Amino acid sequence: MQKIVEKNLQKMFGLQFVASEFAPHNKLRIDTLAYDPEQKSFVVIEFKRGSSWSVVDQGFAYLSLLLNNKADFILKHQKCGGENCDIDDINWEASRVMFVASSFNVYQTEALGFRDMPFELWEVRRYEKNILAANQLQSSAKAKLVEANLSTEVQQVRREVKQYSVEDHFKEGWNTMRELYDALSPQLLNLDSRLQVRPVKSYIGLHIDGRNIYSYHIYKSKIELHFSRTRPKDLKDPEERVHYVKGSMKWYNQNVSSFVLQNESDIPYAVMLAKQVLKMYE
Repeated sequence: MQKIVEKNLQKMFGLQFVASEFAPHNKLRIDTLAYDPEQKSFVVIEFKRGSSWSVVDQGFAYLSLLLNNKADFILKHQKCGGENCDIDDINWEASRVMFVASSFNVYQTEALGFRDMPFELWEVRRYEKNILAANQLQSSAKAKLVEANLSTEVQQVRREVKQYSVEDHFKEGWNTMRELYDALSPQLLNLDSRLQVRPVKSYIGLHIDGRNIYSYHIYKSKIELHFSRTRPKDLKDPEERVHYVKGSMKWYNQNVSSFVLQNESDIPYAVMLAKQVLKMYE
């Protein structure tokens, strides 16, 4: 399965392939190293069989390897055709581990219920003619890791790699925009059952198979809804309210357009635009 997933990383997850079986300094070996051009971060992908392994232990071990050998990962990325960059150009706090298997047990799935866990579980199944189906698993629980019980290695990773929440994007007193977000978000999520919320440092993303389709940029008096891989001319916008995000190719490695919402009366127009964007991915 590993080889066929690597050949389809861009289509399946929006990631760039870097290397297979990467083991800096002959330490822990990574099945597949990938790069996320939107987040400007590295992604470790591990392919698993069986159920006798721990999401928490292995996940933090891979992230520790990454954070303690940053220069080696950057050099590997550049040698494999990636752009030249320095350590400060990489978004290390967005580093994550993706575990890929045909199935996971309940203990592995529920391990995702801890906050600040930069791990993803993906069930990927292969069918005839090399057709792949991918499904990201989610845990219903959201417990908090007890700091006193964490190893030094885990504490180091948690200092550098941060998982953001929706709440992190709303400052005190931004109640009106929170109410607007709460009214808009369900309507966008209802457009496609595959859409999932992924908050990161600068925005709240809505993604399908790891690739952002929309993103919310929250401000005190407005919400900017960004449409990924979209230019204003791609949309039917009779009121001409969609604008191109300047510098989007530099910052996100893609064309991005935006629509501003200031109150709930803007929601129907936003949903109309969002439906058009979603059709591009069908």
